[in-house]
Amino acid sequence: MNAESTPRLVALTPELLDWALAEVPRASGLMRVLGTDGGALRMALDPPNIARALIGRGRVLAVGGIIRHWPGRGEAWLLKSVAATRRDLVLTCRAMQGILAEVQREPEWRRIEMQVLASEPWRQSFAATLGFTAEGLMRAWDPDGRDFWLYARVVA
Repeated sequence: MNAESTPRLVALTPELLDWALAEVPRASGLMRVLGTDGGALRMALDPPNIARALIGRGRVLAVGGIIRHWPGRGEAWLLKSVAATRRDLVLTCRAMQGILAEVQREPEWRRIEMQVLASEPWRQSFAATLGFTAEGLMRAWDPDGRDFWLYARVVA
């Protein structure tokens, strides 16, 4: 892995996904959903899904993308490293804005949704920056019983 100081966005590979998943606590609700090997995210690597990694300072800082559920509906996802700085998250957000604008020119990606942990203080500004609208609170949504907000970005 390159130890560059300036983070850059690259295509997500199985190896980069493994690096990112190594930082997720094994007992977390997220890992129970993803499977011990992150299997639920491995499908994100296959077309037509979109998957990227932000790498810098010799590590994976964030991974994310959009998984197509069916033509017209996709789900945005993001895993950030504990090593990710505010600047890294701003870079990630800018990259995501561009990706969302590009893919939503196609009807295949008309609706893109994401779920964000309700207790995350940055969730509203993050979603708004990306053009998502809150659709509702999903109580006890994950295996740990935590609440999440559902956001969606829909183009006409």
